[in-house]
Amino acid sequence: MSSKRKDCGYVTSAAFSPDFDSNIAIAMVSTRISRDEEYIEVLIEGEWRMAVCSTLPFTKAN
Repeated sequence: MSSKRKDCGYVTSAAFSPDFDSNIAIAMVSTRISRDEEYIEVLIEGEWRMAVCSTLPFTKAN
């Protein structure tokens, strides 16, 4: 994964969440960018995708 084109961590586990109707993941992320709502890019099967940092537990927005 990257933030502003700099390596910032890696995904340790990922799965589809039916509750969120989206993929979610647990990752080890550098403390310099691991704030909630921080946007990062994740390389998935050769394609860069946008992702959002969030602390556990994952919660739905109201």
